[in-house]
Amino acid sequence: MDIQGLITRILERRGCLVEATVDNAVQILFPKELQERLSVGEIGTFTFQGGDGNHYENDLIDSLGSLVSSRGLFAAVSLPHLKPVIKNPEKILENNLIVQNGIFRFVGHEVKQLSYLLMNFRVSAVSDTKAERILTIALNEQTDTVPLEIEERLKGELENASDNLPDQRTSDIAGSLEKGREIAGRLALLEYQDFLKSLNRRLNRDVKRLQEYYGTIAGEIEKTLKKKGVKKEDIDRGLSRLEATKTEYHKKIGDARDRYALEILIEPVNVLRVFMPASVLRVDLQRRKNRMPVEIPLNPITNRLEHLICTGCHQPVLSFYLRDDMRLLCPSCYPDCGLCK
Repeated sequence: MDIQGLITRILERRGCLVEATVDNAVQILFPKELQERLSVGEIGTFTFQGGDGNHYENDLIDSLGSLVSSRGLFAAVSLPHLKPVIKNPEKILENNLIVQNGIFRFVGHEVKQLSYLLMNFRVSAVSDTKAERILTIALNEQTDTVPLEIEERLKGELENASDNLPDQRTSDIAGSLEKGREIAGRLALLEYQDFLKSLNRRLNRDVKRLQEYYGTIAGEIEKTLKKKGVKKEDIDRGLSRLEATKTEYHKKIGDARDRYALEILIEPVNVLRVFMPASVLRVDLQRRKNRMPVEIPLNPITNRLEHLICTGCHQPVLSFYLRDDMRLLCPSCYPDCGLCK
């Protein structure tokens, strides 16, 4: 596509009327919103290779760039063609849901129209080197459950997606992005296991070299101090050198640890909201005399139960413990919980 075709498409998608004229130019009728945003009049002419008319040059190009950059950051589609089917929901729960220190009771199920956010995050592991990858987190906006491994299967369903969106109240995206960021942070530690192992290997290698180097220096000083007939001023000088060696050693060790310290950066890239019908199982969780109702959808794309979220580390779980205040904890977080008995 040439530059004229690209600019024409961008403007038409933002509500402009664009008509090609002679001399490689287009005449543009701008809607009021774009007139204010681009600081242009109602009608303008854009010339691509000289000729008469108003040539906006780089100013209009820069403004169009801001219009394009905002596209693709958020989109929404509907998948009304999906037909949720559920057989024997109690058996599904029995085979998948485990409350380690409590019980659950199946209450009922129904088909609901739900909305999901598919959030792409750029996850960067930064140390003496840098590694980046994109992590996709899916979150059910109504139930705060996580459908795992939905991304690849969803691609095939999007071919039949509709732009006719249901009139449904959805969650605040900012809050969902924060939840997605927390889940991505947890998954990033698993994704970067090899990166972490490499850092630890290099750190241990450098620490070992420092131990050998400064250990040799300290050994030579101590050997000198143990010789017979060493003068007091030589002893004092040797002890001072030994203390300086120890100080320098600890500084170098600290520098090595700082150099290989890992920082995980998580930045949102874009978000897709997907509306789809799903079978929702209503369940009561119980620990002692405390009860808590939850809704767990059977995802219509994966045909698997969606995961609840550990309140400690934000890991998606279907096997969990309950705190005394009925918060969910994964097996790793539960032993460290002071409120758990």
